Amino acid sequence: MIVNICFLTALTAVIVGGIIWPTILKIQKITADTYNLRVILEKRYQQSLNAHLTKNKVEQIKKETAAFQDYLFYAKDTLNLIQKLETIAKNNNISQNINSSNLDKVITQNKVNINLNISGKYTDVLNYIYNIEANNYFIANEEIRLTPSYNQGGQTSSIVNLNLAISLYVNR
Repeated sequence: MIVNICFLTALTAVIVGGIIWPTILKIQKITADTYNLRVILEKRYQQSLNAHLTKNKVEQIKKETAAFQDYLFYAKDTLNLIQKLETIAKNNNISQNINSSNLDKVITQNKVNINLNISGKYTDVLNYIYNIEANNYFIANEEIRLTPSYNQGGQTSSIVNLNLAISLYVNR
C-alpha cells in the first residue's frame, strides 16, 4: 500500500511536472503574446483611422481654400486695387493720397504694403475704414493713426487725418 501511494505520488509528480506545468507556462506565454498582438493591432487600427480622418480633413480643407481665391490679391490686380481704394474714398467723401507702396515690385514680392493719408469728417473716415475691411481682398491693417485737424485759430475742426498702413498677400 505504501508502495502504491509512493508510486501514485511519483506518477502525479511526473504528470504535474512533465505535462501540466509546461502546459500552464505555454498558456501564459500564449496569453501574453495574444495581449501584445492585440495592442499592436489596436495601434495599427488607430493609425489607419487617423489616416482616414486626416485624408477627409485634407479634402475638406481643399474645398474650403478654393473659396479663398476670391479674397487673394494677384499681381495683375494692381490697377483694380488702386481704383477700388479711390472709389471707396470718393464714396465716403474723403481725400486720399497714397504716400508709398511697393505695388511696382508686386511681381517679385509676396506682400504688398500701401501707406495712405486720408482726411475727412470723423464718421466718413470710420466708414472708409469699414469699407476697406469689408472689401473682397484680405487686407491686414498694419497701422491706423487717427489725429485731429486744427484750424488757423488752434481749434480742432471737424476734419480728422488718418495715416493708414495696409498690406495684402500676393498670390502668384
